[in-house]
Amino acid sequence: MITRKTFFRTTLAASIVGIAVLSGCASVRPSMTTTIYDATLSGTNQIPSNSSYGKGTIEATWKPSTMTLSYRGTFSGLTGAPTAAHFHGPAMSNENAGVALPVTVGTPQLGTIQGQAVLTQQQAADLAGGRWYFNIHTAAHPGGEIRGQMRLRG
Repeated sequence: MITRKTFFRTTLAASIVGIAVLSGCASVRPSMTTTIYDATLSGTNQIPSNSSYGKGTIEATWKPSTMTLSYRGTFSGLTGAPTAAHFHGPAMSNENAGVALPVTVGTPQLGTIQGQAVLTQQQAADLAGGRWYFNIHTAAHPGGEIRGQMRLRG
């Protein structure tokens, strides 16, 4: 039979363990985890927007322990072959910014993008803060045909 005293001691011990885990004192460290970001690309997301029928998606996996961002994406319906693709920042969804990370369009005929890069601390902070977007440029839209703001997958 559990006594009232035993119950309270057990509850107190469990509470202390819970607080330690939440405060980061446990062996699981955030730096060992990965975080996934994604974006839906469209012409209406460009600043200024355009009427492109192009669309796409990009998914990026951030691994803090190695400062590595791995990304892959697909696109279709562009006005022509991509001339460039980039992560841009820092900027919110209603702003434009310079290139933060250029990427290579994998196979334009198949509409794929894939790669990885090591980020700086500032780049990682901008990505985590929602201040990066991804876009794909074409000859018809040299400033970018389709764009999407990178967001934490929830």
